[in-house]
Amino acid sequence: MLYARCARIVAEIDAVEEELHPSGDPLQGAVRLAVPSGAPVRHLLGSIANVLASHPRLTVQLRISNAPIDPIASSVDIALHVGPVPDSSLIARPLATLSWVLGASPAYVKHHGLPRQPVELANHQCLRLLADRPQRVWHLLDRRGRRVKARVGGAFECDDSRVLGDAIYAGLGIGVRSDAELASGLADGTLVHVLPGYRFGAFEITALVPPGRLKVPRVAAFVALLREVITVMGTTA
Repeated sequence: MLYARCARIVAEIDAVEEELHPSGDPLQGAVRLAVPSGAPVRHLLGSIANVLASHPRLTVQLRISNAPIDPIASSVDIALHVGPVPDSSLIARPLATLSWVLGASPAYVKHHGLPRQPVELANHQCLRLLADRPQRVWHLLDRRGRRVKARVGGAFECDDSRVLGDAIYAGLGIGVRSDAELASGLADGTLVHVLPGYRFGAFEITALVPPGRLKVPRVAAFVALLREVITVMGTTA
């Protein structure tokens, strides 16, 4: 509680210092940003490059983590959060809703074929997230929104969702990708839609910010930047 109160005071001082800076540029100083593994970092980096080119007194510190980060405890300005927002003193700014589907490479489909029903996933190479609990089941939704519990098999697991994405293109198996990435892969022939009648439930994407930090122009600007990047990725606000 003491830290949260002090953080608000520091944020106020930080905001005043930036307003009084002789350069007149509101975007200066360091922005500390934390994003989960598997976030659209490539697209984010392009936007960061444009911002840094326009604001030479601005710096960015980017942290990638497989586990949720507490912005206050980790001294982070913004933490990108996927899923339900935890009940806390943090300020939550909704960014978008992201939907996920199944895809595979043409090489995998050529050698292993395609499952026609979710039950057949148990006999395929499913690329699963390595976590504390083994991922043995995928929960899907059919076109009517009904939940389907599908057992999954496979010989490859990884604790980094970016690597799991690369594994799809390498032909290692069937994996989870966003709607937008699947559409791009279908267009250039690098992905095949697996079980097109099924998808995963939508996930809320939220920016979590310590109390008072949104008053700092560079922090507010980066929250807007995150919303723009995720929107470009094909999500809906």
